[in-house]
Amino acid sequence: MVSPDLRPVNEKIDAYIVDPRGSRIVHWSDLKPLCCGILNVSFPLSDQPVFGEWLILAEAQGHTYNKSFEVQKYVLPKFELIIDPPPYIRDLSACEKGIIHARYTFGKPVTGKLTINMTVNGIGYYSHEFGHPLLKTFEVRRPLKATVHEKIRFCLLICFP
Repeated sequence: MVSPDLRPVNEKIDAYIVDPRGSRIVHWSDLKPLCCGILNVSFPLSDQPVFGEWLILAEAQGHTYNKSFEVQKYVLPKFELIIDPPPYIRDLSACEKGIIHARYTFGKPVTGKLTINMTVNGIGYYSHEFGHPLLKTFEVRRPLKATVHEKIRFCLLICFP
């Protein structure tokens, strides 16, 4: 904590947290900064906190300082899935390689179930040729290499950078 003239406050401080309803949730009295105006206190939130903007207020040297923070419902992070199929499949009985990259937007690998549902269809002159539908599910807990063999052979590589 720093004073209005930007000097560390090294005397006792009172601090408290106020929820969005205006209720004082916790109060600390006579806190002594560890060094250079820095305090170290913690407060665990309940399992069902009030969502919204909370305030931390601190009183020192006759002044009141505040800082707000937001408490929101936890939402699972988003991830991206990049599918890189082979550019073309020459032979429905041959193994062609495709790559699937799955990672959270913050870079950590994605775990869970991967379900592949695909059919290879010919185009143009080869429009009469098509493979059989394929449905496979894999449990993904770490980087995985898998090969699918069922009428259509398709080698699958799942990468987590």
